[in-house]
Amino acid sequence: MWDFAADIAKMADCEAILEFVYENCLDNPVPRLTFQYGPVLVWRDAIELGRGDPKAERFFEETVTAGVDNWVGFAVFGPRNRNAYCSMRFERDPAGFSNEQLQQIHSLLLAAHLQICKIMD
Repeated sequence: MWDFAADIAKMADCEAILEFVYENCLDNPVPRLTFQYGPVLVWRDAIELGRGDPKAERFFEETVTAGVDNWVGFAVFGPRNRNAYCSMRFERDPAGFSNEQLQQIHSLLLAAHLQICKIMD
């Protein structure tokens, strides 16, 4: 198994760490779909939006088989194109969450992301 933690532990630059994570998550179509259709995307909707894309369908088939469920993707935007993708898993299906609940979670993640960007500066 690839020891990504050891690779990350050697890094001292926040932006390099984020780039490393991004480069190693390119097989996951959910961030792309979230930025394209979000900024909040429930996992079930992501699966539907990935239909017709063989790479996305294969990814979702593998994740569903592995028991992945109840996820939501969130796109967050920061200064100087420091945009990021966050995902969270919930105990119950987030498709039943109200828009207000999802917006509140999104606002929390956005505030955290903006503070991280501020600290990086």
